[in-house]
Amino acid sequence: MQTSTFRELRDWPYSSVMTTGNLRSFVDATVAWLSLRDRAEARKLTHFGTVCAAFFGGALLGGTCTTAWGNHTAWLAAALIGAAVLLLGFNARSTAAGSVPPEEKAIGPQQHHTDGNLSHQQIL
Repeated sequence: MQTSTFRELRDWPYSSVMTTGNLRSFVDATVAWLSLRDRAEARKLTHFGTVCAAFFGGALLGGTCTTAWGNHTAWLAAALIGAAVLLLGFNARSTAAGSVPPEEKAIGPQQHHTDGNLSHQQIL
């Protein structure tokens, strides 16, 4: 489910499960930025560098916690996953509640067209 849900980072495909492809994208963007000085490649480099750093940080945190707490570290992982599920649920609920595009929302009474006719937006 995670692999199919989180597939894009901005406009680029990425993996939230393993970092091999992300590291390749990071290196490609780094080489392109160094040779071309392209701002888009710099942005891509920053995003994929952050993803790779997050993978490294997660591995470091997991190793440190496992050394300190042993198998009880699984509870930390479960808590983090639970928090992520809650955040995604709240985000989905707030997105669904405010999903009406601005052009489809009613125009307030203080806004009128110059020809005096009401548009379908004002009637809604």
